[in-house]
Amino acid sequence: MRWLVNIEGTISDRTLAYASHVKHMTIATGDLALYGLVGFELKTRLKDYFKSLSKPLSPVTVRDVYGTFKTALKAARVDGNR
Repeated sequence: MRWLVNIEGTISDRTLAYASHVKHMTIATGDLALYGLVGFELKTRLKDYFKSLSKPLSPVTVRDVYGTFKTALKAARVDGNR
Protein backbone atom coordinates (compact mmCIF):
# COMPACT_ATOMS: atom_id res chain seq x y z
CA MET A 1 0.00 0.00 0.00
CA ARG A 2 3.02 2.26 -0.05
CA TRP A 3 2.17 3.43 -3.58
CA LEU A 4 -1.22 4.65 -2.35
CA VAL A 5 0.35 6.80 0.35
CA ASN A 6 2.94 8.13 -2.11
CA ILE A 7 0.31 9.46 -4.51
CA GLU A 8 -2.02 10.75 -1.79
CA GLY A 9 -1.79 14.42 -2.83
CA THR A 10 -2.53 13.65 -6.48
CA ILE A 11 -5.74 11.66 -6.09
CA SER A 12 -9.17 12.28 -4.59
CA ASP A 13 -10.14 11.28 -1.06
CA ARG A 14 -12.57 8.80 -2.58
CA THR A 15 -9.68 6.98 -4.18
CA LEU A 16 -7.92 6.71 -0.84
CA ALA A 17 -10.98 4.88 0.46
CA TYR A 18 -10.06 2.00 -1.84
CA ALA A 19 -7.54 0.57 0.61
CA SER A 20 -9.72 -2.53 0.79
CA HIS A 21 -9.18 -2.98 -2.94
CA VAL A 22 -5.45 -3.06 -2.34
CA LYS A 23 -6.02 -5.79 0.25
CA HIS A 24 -7.92 -7.86 -2.32
CA MET A 25 -5.20 -7.22 -4.90
CA THR A 26 -2.45 -8.32 -2.51
CA ILE A 27 -4.23 -11.53 -1.57
CA ALA A 28 -5.14 -12.31 -5.20
CA THR A 29 -1.65 -11.86 -6.59
CA GLY A 30 0.10 -13.66 -3.73
CA ASP A 31 3.51 -14.78 -4.96
CA LEU A 32 2.99 -13.56 -8.52
CA ALA A 33 6.04 -11.61 -9.67
CA LEU A 34 4.77 -8.23 -10.81
CA TYR A 35 7.96 -7.49 -12.73
CA GLY A 36 7.34 -8.52 -16.31
CA LEU A 37 3.71 -9.15 -15.51
CA VAL A 38 1.53 -10.47 -18.31
CA GLY A 39 -2.05 -9.18 -18.31
CA PHE A 40 -3.51 -12.65 -18.84
CA GLU A 41 -1.79 -13.95 -15.68
CA LEU A 42 -3.11 -11.09 -13.61
CA LYS A 43 -6.67 -11.40 -14.93
CA THR A 44 -6.63 -15.16 -14.28
CA ARG A 45 -5.39 -14.69 -10.72
CA LEU A 46 -7.97 -12.03 -9.95
CA LYS A 47 -10.79 -14.03 -11.54
CA ASP A 48 -9.85 -17.16 -9.56
CA TYR A 49 -9.57 -15.13 -6.36
CA PHE A 50 -12.99 -13.54 -6.82
CA LYS A 51 -14.53 -16.97 -7.46
CA SER A 52 -12.94 -18.38 -4.29
CA LEU A 53 -14.53 -15.85 -1.94
CA SER A 54 -17.23 -17.23 0.35
CA LYS A 55 -19.26 -14.04 -0.13
CA PRO A 56 -19.06 -12.70 -3.69
CA LEU A 57 -18.09 -9.08 -4.23
CA SER A 58 -20.51 -6.85 -6.05
CA PRO A 59 -19.82 -6.23 -9.74
CA VAL A 60 -19.08 -2.58 -8.91
CA THR A 61 -16.48 -3.58 -6.31
CA VAL A 62 -14.85 -6.01 -8.75
CA ARG A 63 -14.71 -3.24 -11.37
CA ASP A 64 -13.24 -0.84 -8.83
CA VAL A 65 -10.57 -3.36 -7.77
CA TYR A 66 -9.48 -3.64 -11.41
CA GLY A 67 -9.44 0.15 -11.66
CA THR A 68 -7.33 0.47 -8.53
CA PHE A 69 -4.92 -2.11 -9.91
CA LYS A 70 -4.65 -0.13 -13.13
CA THR A 71 -3.84 3.03 -11.16
CA ALA A 72 -1.21 1.20 -9.10
CA LEU A 73 0.48 -0.22 -12.18
CA LYS A 74 0.52 3.19 -13.87
CA ALA A 75 2.13 4.72 -10.79
CA ALA A 76 4.72 1.93 -10.70
CA ARG A 77 5.55 2.48 -14.37
CA VAL A 78 6.05 6.20 -13.81
CA ASP A 79 8.21 5.57 -10.73
CA GLY A 80 10.27 3.05 -12.66
CA ASN A 81 11.07 5.63 -15.32
CA ARG A 82 12.54 8.13 -12.89
